[in-house]
Amino acid sequence: MFQPLVTARAAVIEALLAQDLRPTVSRDIVHPLPAVLIAHGLGVKEEDFLARNAVRHPLFVNGEVHG
Repeated sequence: MFQPLVTARAAVIEALLAQDLRPTVSRDIVHPLPAVLIAHGLGVKEEDFLARNAVRHPLFVNGEVHG
């Protein structure tokens, strides 16, 4: 029972490491902007933008964001 679980875990780790996880678009926001405005500018849904960037407050987004 243990060996098949170890093999499955190794396969999952290899699959995750093989993925290209770089964001398609990255921007550095200097002045805080609303999340909906940034998401529209990046061409993504606001919900996806919030989930991808772990936004603390959707009205004051700053720093590096990924689209």
